[in-house]
Amino acid sequence: MKFSRHLLFFVLFFSLSLLISAQPKTARRFCDTPYVLSLIQQEIDDSKSIEQTDKRIQMLARAADFFWVFDQEKARAMFTEAFTLAKARFKEKGEETTKDGRLTIQIPDHRFTVLNAITRRDSKWAKRLVQDMQKEAEEDAKTNASKKKNGIFNDGDNLFLMARGLFDTDRESAMGYARMAMNYPLTQFAVSFFLAYLAEKDQATADKFFSEILNAKSNSPIKELLYISAYPFGRARNFGPEAMYTMSQFKPDFVPNPTLQKAFINLLLQRGVKLVTQQNEVSTNTELQSDVEYLFIALVEIEPIVIEKFDELTDRLQQTTGQLDALLTPQSRNKAANIARQNEQSKQPPKSLEERLEEIGKDKNVDRRDFLYAMLFTGVTTEEKLKPLEPVLDKFADNEVRKQVSDYYYFQRSQAAIKDNRLEDAEKYAAKVGLLEQRAGLIFEIAESSIKKDNNRDKAAEVLEEAKAAALRANDSLERARAFLGVANLYEQFDHQRAIDNLGEAVKTINKLEDPNLSFPSVNRKIEMKYGASYTRYQVPGYDFDRTVRNIGKQDFEGALLQVKNLQDRYLRIVSIINLANDCVEKPTKTPKSKDSKESKESKEVKPKP
Repeated sequence: MKFSRHLLFFVLFFSLSLLISAQPKTARRFCDTPYVLSLIQQEIDDSKSIEQTDKRIQMLARAADFFWVFDQEKARAMFTEAFTLAKARFKEKGEETTKDGRLTIQIPDHRFTVLNAITRRDSKWAKRLVQDMQKEAEEDAKTNASKKKNGIFNDGDNLFLMARGLFDTDRESAMGYARMAMNYPLTQFAVSFFLAYLAEKDQATADKFFSEILNAKSNSPIKELLYISAYPFGRARNFGPEAMYTMSQFKPDFVPNPTLQKAFINLLLQRGVKLVTQQNEVSTNTELQSDVEYLFIALVEIEPIVIEKFDELTDRLQQTTGQLDALLTPQSRNKAANIARQNEQSKQPPKSLEERLEEIGKDKNVDRRDFLYAMLFTGVTTEEKLKPLEPVLDKFADNEVRKQVSDYYYFQRSQAAIKDNRLEDAEKYAAKVGLLEQRAGLIFEIAESSIKKDNNRDKAAEVLEEAKAAALRANDSLERARAFLGVANLYEQFDHQRAIDNLGEAVKTINKLEDPNLSFPSVNRKIEMKYGASYTRYQVPGYDFDRTVRNIGKQDFEGALLQVKNLQDRYLRIVSIINLANDCVEKPTKTPKSKDSKESKESKEVKPKP
């Protein structure tokens, strides 16, 4: 009888196990909406201990976005507190940057992080906040209130980025922000990228917007006008001395507009005539000297286009160019001559590798020679062109430069092998990459290719275990944590338990780090030398902490939640739980209004509760 009871228990247990295993893999366990809402609220209530304002701003913005569909009044209060903190931080610190080697990286402006989140929920409110910001900036300018200008982007750039992000879902608001951006000085990045993006979506709208910018900026510094010069011609690069710093990508069916081209050239010629009339002031005015230099170089570059397409403007252009030449400073004339020489060289047939090596070898300056050797490697992506470069690695005089170039080289060869489905070669080259973050990223690509190629999960698991072993050998660091995250992200495709285990290892490592920053899911591949540097960003989806946690939580909310609740960093813990909850909780079909319906309708700010 005792045996029978044991047998009955075994049968029931076995049947229950079969029932559980038969559940769909996408089932989400332990996802109880009231519990999750209560948990997030408790975490937020306890978050006042977060002293770093940047983290608190991001946490409040995410929490507000999450709570919007449950309690709009609470969400508005959180958004308002976040924006107030963001404005105070900007007033104190201005544009913030960080360093990765010698590379300056701009930290996203927290005001616009909050504004982007608000715009998705209440575009009218966000627009009013932007207008208030502009008024405050004008008042600061009048009173000479200082703001640190350390960054690459300004408020106008951030508005262009907002416009780009909104265009697909709210075209009216997007173009409104783009027009607001014209009130700020143009810079070399955001406006050209926005125009190219806009042309891809709707070239008629992009053409019209280019005309608006041209009219609005007709009296701006020549440098600003040249930041939009690529658009009417559909060029990859702008005209002028800063051409090398930007690269626009237009879709194959982009059609350059001759009317816009002619309007742009005419404006440059008009500005040239004006500068000539100011020739007595040029020698003592650095801004006018800059205008002369930039305009002269641009007109020299545009001249062949004018001769080919707008011959009626040729005489005016050549006359204006000659007059500007007489106004150039010796330094500007040398710069113009160097650019002209580089442009001419770029038209020549490329030299063979042997010819270039012979030429570089004659240079007596070892630092410059190392730089020129390194430049042979950058941008090379095919096995055919990479293989002959391997002996060049022995030519470097500086061991540190050789090490950086070697990592770059074998990384490129591994990626080329992955692309060609030569996965054994890819593994061989990846093993020669010294930096863990880069080597692990390659291993993840190899594992994913093994799954896609022939669903070879055994091979994928084999290389992922290699990455895990490398991470276990490494010291506690952000690189080690990211390696575990990448392993977890890929295991989630075919072995959930191993995904959970590796997420746990990542959390353990993160807990040992001081102020861990997991906001950049990419690796900066750099070669830094005395005569210059090369930087390439490499995106690794698995290094995105939010994405990895969310992917695992879609199948197993409870398992992922148990891991992120172990995070000691309160900010990471809160945003991770919110991230998981977004795919878990049942959301109301209609968004509850604030108690004050008039306030909700007019999108008025709500002050945070004390």
